[in-house]
Amino acid sequence: DAIDKIAAAPSTLVYTLAWVPPFKGTRPHHSNRNNTFITHQGETITCKIRLLDTVEATAALVKRIAATGVRAIAIHARYVPQRPREPAHLHLLKQVVDLVKDDISIPIIANGDVFTCEDIAKVKDATGCSSVMIARGAMWNASIFNKNLQMLSQWQVGKLFLERAKKYNLAPQGIKYIAMKMFEEHSKSKLFLALSAAKTTAEFECVVFLLL
Repeated sequence: DAIDKIAAAPSTLVYTLAWVPPFKGTRPHHSNRNNTFITHQGETITCKIRLLDTVEATAALVKRIAATGVRAIAIHARYVPQRPREPAHLHLLKQVVDLVKDDISIPIIANGDVFTCEDIAKVKDATGCSSVMIARGAMWNASIFNKNLQMLSQWQVGKLFLERAKKYNLAPQGIKYIAMKMFEEHSKSKLFLALSAAKTTAEFECVVFLLL
């Protein structure tokens, strides 16, 4: 019950986080001898889970998954029923990492409540994970990945997005979908309503430029 489905958690299904190319030849199979998931050469398979009821149960699941041969495990630091508005339990993730770090060699990726460049280092330090996975923070403001650790405003990112959308002829429907996701935190504002009512690239551009 801890397995996370990307973009629709919680779920009981296993999904890969990395792109897996089409099979060419023998398909992957399970080894009955060592419970190791054997993959076709060149494929990368990872797994993402949520916290179980106890730290010990979560650590046991991590070890079990690691034994299948996945390349990395991401842990969303919330319980299965929890929604994003509830704070992530980073202290519990730290305890899980401490219990498994001597028994597995693959990276453990922290997921939960990373919204700024500074949060990346803070979460890594707080959990002992090798890296972080960013979901809403990246969707709202892609400049979180700036190497100079200087984030732009959402509206500046929106302007850059529109410039590239025009350059590559992104359909208005695609622009609207992405823009609505980017600015969903402002869903009760008049300007957001204007954004949701826009239907053409020019109309989206007018709204975003008004916000700069």
